[in-house]
Amino acid sequence: IRKGARLLMDCELDIKLQEAEADFDAALEAAGIGYWHWDVSTDTLRWDARMHSIYGTRPDIFTNTYAAFDELLVPEDRVRVSCAVHKSIDTGEPFRHTFRLRNGRLVLSYGNARYNNEGIMTRLVGVNILVEEKARNVAMPFMCSQFCPLAINSTKL
Repeated sequence: IRKGARLLMDCELDIKLQEAEADFDAALEAAGIGYWHWDVSTDTLRWDARMHSIYGTRPDIFTNTYAAFDELLVPEDRVRVSCAVHKSIDTGEPFRHTFRLRNGRLVLSYGNARYNNEGIMTRLVGVNILVEEKARNVAMPFMCSQFCPLAINSTKL
């Protein structure tokens, strides 16, 4: 009877885990957020479907490496993004940065280092959010109206 009860409890936990994963995926989809996972030791990227949509790639031909990701960035942003990623690898600190894609899109990326049982950083996980053109058109005039006068006035000091 104990084995049967344990098996039933394991099945219930598995169902709850599947439901939680489905809810999490639905929330990410509703927000237009793409999830990524990078195994640093094998240089293997894993992207969900929204990541491929953001980047304009196809899962069947994308090579799932950091170099393949790097090629999707505008050349001017590559060094900055690489520095942020490697700082996170070296320090374990979370990162947050924006970068431009060659397809003309602007992406906001958040990530965290993950560790194995020995305390060794083995992977980075995170999300990417496509900054929509509409949001940029609304945000930029507001930001300029708020901060540009401060910058202009500060040069008079």
